Amino acid sequence: MSISSDGILFYGIMLNWEDGEEPWADDEDGDHEEWLANKLGISDREPKHEVYTSDDWKSYWKYKREQFALLGVEFVLHCSYDYSMWGIAVSESLSNASRGEPKEIKSTDIKPEWANRLKSFCESVGIGYEEPKWWLTSLMG
Repeated sequence: MSISSDGILFYGIMLNWEDGEEPWADDEDGDHEEWLANKLGISDREPKHEVYTSDDWKSYWKYKREQFALLGVEFVLHCSYDYSMWGIAVSESLSNASRGEPKEIKSTDIKPEWANRLKSFCESVGIGYEEPKWWLTSLMG
């Protein structure tokens, strides 16, 4: 068995929870995607009938992922799966490189709208905002 590690570079903010727990820890599933979908009202489109097909769920998850993509920001898991830490990245800035697979960073230019996008997102879901920065971190799995 081997240990893999990924390098992660992004422009955004690191999330440091005051009580040490992610806000989605109290959510029924403890899942950041479900928590975000609930905050944004996306879960209202979840299939509600008793018998549903896999196509119902595929359609729901496709819709959910499309809505997340429209935000232009995403949660970034770093540190490790067992001791998860989180950041919020501007999607365009996010770059991952697996161990042994170098990745070229073409630009570290910051677009003027990125900070506003992050601030708007944080306000809409109730997460504290800090001035964004470039972050280099890793994920061990």
